[in-house]
Amino acid sequence: MDEEKEGVSIADIFKIIFSEKWLTLVIAVLITVGGTLGLYFGYNAYSTYYVSTFSVSFPGSDESVPVYPDNTPFNYRDIISRSNLSEINSDERFKSIDVIDMYASSALSISRNDRELSADKLETTYTIRIKAKYFANQSQAEAFIDELAQTPMRYIKKLAVDQDLYLSDYGNTDFYEDKVELLKNQVDYLNLNLKNLSRLTGGTLKSECLRLITQLSQYTQKLDTAIGEMRKNLYVHDVEKVKENYSSMLISLESRRENKRNELNLLFGKINEGDATVDIMQTSERIETLANEIAELESRITIYKAYTAEGAALKLNPEFSQRLADLNAQLKSVTDSYESYLAQYYAGSSLVAYEGAIHPEGNLGVIVSILIALIAGVIIAMVVGFVVGYLKLSKAKKAEKNDKKDEE
Repeated sequence: MDEEKEGVSIADIFKIIFSEKWLTLVIAVLITVGGTLGLYFGYNAYSTYYVSTFSVSFPGSDESVPVYPDNTPFNYRDIISRSNLSEINSDERFKSIDVIDMYASSALSISRNDRELSADKLETTYTIRIKAKYFANQSQAEAFIDELAQTPMRYIKKLAVDQDLYLSDYGNTDFYEDKVELLKNQVDYLNLNLKNLSRLTGGTLKSECLRLITQLSQYTQKLDTAIGEMRKNLYVHDVEKVKENYSSMLISLESRRENKRNELNLLFGKINEGDATVDIMQTSERIETLANEIAELESRITIYKAYTAEGAALKLNPEFSQRLADLNAQLKSVTDSYESYLAQYYAGSSLVAYEGAIHPEGNLGVIVSILIALIAGVIIAMVVGFVVGYLKLSKAKKAEKNDKKDEE
């Protein structure tokens, strides 16, 4: 008897699968639903990044090489530093975000992107990427990334405060001469910076700066009058402490004056000798500086000698203490106004500009997730259906053969 050659054709395969159509359909549906959910909510959570690209600009700074108004270089990597993340994490909106793990696992990054606009002009942007799994939703991610991007603006806002450079030390000394020196230094500081600010601004802000400059001029007259009365009448806060402190100051000032005189004489000597190592330009500048410093020391020495001279009648005057306190308060008010105007200028001339909305990247959409899950489900279901159907068919054929043998 000829041996039958058995084989399975494509048509046979589909017949076998069709024979298990309900099993195949159930498996396909289950895998499609489960796969879609797994891909969209599971895979996306670990593979998706929220991405934002932005640029920054500061007043008076080249946009391609930004520098803060205090001349501190802008380092974009500071935006994702651990300290900055911790500061932002203190915000109630972001308490649930594990910034420690985010930082430790390198789940966020920032990059600088330079695009050449012309031979001498670059456009610089920065791109932040953070894994989506750390956020409850996209809204929270957008708020968090925006807070990161605003880091340079927060630094600039801080620059506008604490402009009481010298007034901050006013309460750290009881000596009148120290106090008036701090007031004078603060006036000089404000005058210089207000003039600079008035040149950079216009409109109402410029007018307000000029008004403050006028106010400082009137204030200076009152301060000079108070200083003149103080030195004429030798007003002090404590007679014994002043005598002891000013005597020490006088010795220090005279020593510094002597050192600068020696340096000045040395420079003149080198010039007179025709020393070839001497740079005339630099030496002339140094001589001028030394001359000014010696003149200032001479003035200070004269002041302290008046307080420490034998028989000097130092006087206590509580009313003058209050007068200085009032002058300090008036200057603090002017300083506060300057801080306000400076903050307005920084806010108006500093900018974080976004290139489009914050968006997810590397994630699978609902349609794509369904298609991938459906294709996988159909393939797996057909394989399972074929295997189950084939095993049943083989079992049936074997049983049929056994029945024939029994009949023979």
